[in-house]
Amino acid sequence: MLTLRTLLLWSAATALHGQQSPPPQPQQQPIVCAHRGWLSPAQVENSLPVMEKTARAGVAMIEFDLRRSSDGRLYLLHDATLDRTTNATGPIRSKSAADLGRVHLREPETGRLAEAIPTFDQFLVWAQHQQIELMVDLKDAPPAQVVAALKRYGLLSRAILLTFEDATARAALASDPQVRVSILTKTQAEIDEALKTAGQHPIDLYLPRTAERALFQYAHQRGQTIITDLMDGPDQQFAANGEDVYRAYLKDRPVDILVSNHPEALRQTLGNLR
Repeated sequence: MLTLRTLLLWSAATALHGQQSPPPQPQQQPIVCAHRGWLSPAQVENSLPVMEKTARAGVAMIEFDLRRSSDGRLYLLHDATLDRTTNATGPIRSKSAADLGRVHLREPETGRLAEAIPTFDQFLVWAQHQQIELMVDLKDAPPAQVVAALKRYGLLSRAILLTFEDATARAALASDPQVRVSILTKTQAEIDEALKTAGQHPIDLYLPRTAERALFQYAHQRGQTIITDLMDGPDQQFAANGEDVYRAYLKDRPVDILVSNHPEALRQTLGNLR
């Protein structure tokens, strides 16, 4: 049985790709989500120009990360420090918005400077004009602040707040009765506890990629949207072994949303598996 979230996501994908067929079962055709907004790790992560290319490639969802400046402004950045991905150093929490306005992202392979670190507001202005779903990894961003911004730009219904800790999940659930919250669950007991904690609040279940098939089946039986990721596993094996890697992984694993470092290739492969 398809969940409401899967139907909504399929509708978004239909609008993007012009598909006319009925929505496929989630284990046959999951929604593909671009990890850090890119089409491959060779690109700049959490970058608006890169996300534009990803959207144009037909990927239906992008995942991105949020961090706070010293004066509380939100920026797209994965790490707690600026060292790895920019031309600056030190914790982002030690920098003001004025400081960060002079910091640029770096291309991972060449080290060439790209655009300035995008603010969350800049991203939301861009996203308003895209038919794309949003997966927001909150990192240290306050859920209430994120939800307020999403509502201000009319994007709350297209977003999932990604949480990996209990305190963050509870804060996200308390931020708004309508916002979708993804909760990491590693056992059947944790799934039961997440559903009990959420009550009537809409939640998605993020299952570890390495979880047993039985856990995916259990989450599916509970009627929840299931998210997992393929990084550090099938994504890496795909180049050498082709689409059989994805076929083997998805066998008996009902999944609604797949987060991938190679979303365009994965989406094309999933089309071949139908």
